[in-house]
Order: sequence, then C-alpha cells, then structure tokens
Amino acid sequence: MLATAANERVAHAIADHLGLFDEVIASGTEHNLEGSAKAAAVVARFGERGFSYAGDSAAGAAVWRQAGAAVLVGPAARRPPPLRPRLLSRLGSTMVAAKRCAMQCARSGDTSGRRTCSSSCR
Repeated sequence: MLATAANERVAHAIADHLGLFDEVIASGTEHNLEGSAKAAAVVARFGERGFSYAGDSAAGAAVWRQAGAAVLVGPAARRPPPLRPRLLSRLGSTMVAAKRCAMQCARSGDTSGRRTCSSSCR
C-alpha cells in the first residue's frame, strides 16, 4: 500500500508508474492524509501493529507509533527526525537500529545517496 499525504491524482500516477502497490490512500479535496489522519487510515486497514511503515519525516511519527516496525528512508546525509525516547522504546529494536544506522551515515558525511554506508549497518 502507498499511503501518502500527496494528492490522490499524483499518488495514483506514481503507483501506476512504479507498479509496486496494490492499494493507494492519499489526500483528496476534502481531507489531508498527513500525520494522525494517515495513522488512522492505515490502522483501519491493517490494525494496530499490523504493518511496517517507511517514512522520511517527522510527519510520520504518528504512523510509526502504530506500526509493528518502522524504517527511516531518505538520503544518507539527511538526519532522521528527532524522536522521543518513549516513542523509540514503543517501536522496538528495529527503529532503534535504523535510527542508529541513519545517524552513523549522516555523521560519516556520505551524501552519495547510494546507501553505501547502510551495508555496514546490517
């Protein structure tokens, strides 16, 4: 599933182009699917802790709180959003390891975007 705050037309065009998603939920003219609205929509579809969520910004924190696992995505040089220790403990070791790896990559100055430092985090 592609869950995005982007407009429905844009989200469907991207999903169709990539051919990776069997379902799309996105913002429409009457609603903005961001933050807690996105979390509610994904939980309604998969249940609490019934999904993994990959996000690239602090706006994903509401979804990460409900996810069974979380993944930080984005360029290696970009720092992950600040997360409270309580949220980290709720997300478990998957999130802690992902954040540690992302921070390590950011400190190394790797700006290639080729995930060169992520291989050292496995």
